[in-house]
Amino acid sequence: MSLQSQVRSKMLRHSTLDTLSPGNMCLGGHRGMGENLLTLGGCSTKAIVPAVRENTIGSFQAAAQMGCSFVEFDVQVTKDGHAVIWHDDKIVLGNGMGCTSCEVKDLTLVEFKNIVPRSRAVSDIDNMSLGGHSDDFDTASVQSSASFTSSGVLMRTFKDADSLAKMESPEPWMCDEDHNLPTLRELFEGLPAGLGFNVEVKMTTGENVERTSDEELNRVVNGMMREVDTYCPVGTNQDRPLVFSSFDPDIVSLLSQRLAVRYPVFFLSGCGIYKHVDPRRTSIDSAIAHAVSSNLAGVVVPVSKVQQFPGLVADARSKNLGVMTYGHENSDPDAILFQQELGVLAAIIDSVASVIPGLRKYMYSDEPKKFISLEDELQVAAV
Repeated sequence: MSLQSQVRSKMLRHSTLDTLSPGNMCLGGHRGMGENLLTLGGCSTKAIVPAVRENTIGSFQAAAQMGCSFVEFDVQVTKDGHAVIWHDDKIVLGNGMGCTSCEVKDLTLVEFKNIVPRSRAVSDIDNMSLGGHSDDFDTASVQSSASFTSSGVLMRTFKDADSLAKMESPEPWMCDEDHNLPTLRELFEGLPAGLGFNVEVKMTTGENVERTSDEELNRVVNGMMREVDTYCPVGTNQDRPLVFSSFDPDIVSLLSQRLAVRYPVFFLSGCGIYKHVDPRRTSIDSAIAHAVSSNLAGVVVPVSKVQQFPGLVADARSKNLGVMTYGHENSDPDAILFQQELGVLAAIIDSVASVIPGLRKYMYSDEPKKFISLEDELQVAAV
């Protein structure tokens, strides 16, 4: 049985969705219940949705309770070598006078952990909106990381919840259901053992830098693998399903070498949606070629590319690669069903609170079902 099949089997055993969709698809919560977006309510009232902070234990627990078989999250490594859960390239803080920013690698673990409690403690600028673009924030203006973490509340230049267009200026990032920013260790210790982890190794190398330095690659991988080796020791049969991925092609190659046959590693690609000087990142063909050359388990691609070029799934599978998808199009239950028919391994979804009830409604309707049996799919994947 392939690594993809082993992990999928474990994930489906955990999920309540195996009774809903007895085919091969696994559903994973993107950063838990979904990426935090900003929406305008009545009378121009702004609200962050989903209400729970992304990439936190509270969000992951909620996704698991909804029926997700795994959660996807982003791992970065602090200045003192601790693996923490954070998505954005920069951490932005504002105080009504302007914003400052730095990266996770500029902070110690203690400084990183102080960010959200600090944000919750400041209530006098709840309605603050700052002008300017987040790309204009000067990291060099941060004199020290210690002074940075006391310089204001957490901010984000959100995407609009309706259009998904990125807004022009940052807004306070304080969620109705707020939780502390966790470490990878806290996730291993605090989440159900059967809940799958899709660990995205997040690198902040810019689009104009073709290759991440070997020093940075090893710093990040070593910091993360200390926790993986502690909680999933080599030679033990841990029940936690783990999948690793990254947009950085050199990270996934290094992970494939380090993890050998322990866990599947997937190349995460925008397939040309995002600009980058590294040609390995900019097309479907190059993503599949890199996955094959690096002996990876598969690729993670935008669901929009699968909808546009459905044959890519069969092409990848013919090369013994699994396909996972991401993107807000996965908020449509019909898109999930379409992918299942194609043989997509897993879909990473944002609108967990609406997608899963939508699938339940479909499964209990009188419409014809076209799902493949799990046993049939595992036999195909094992060939």
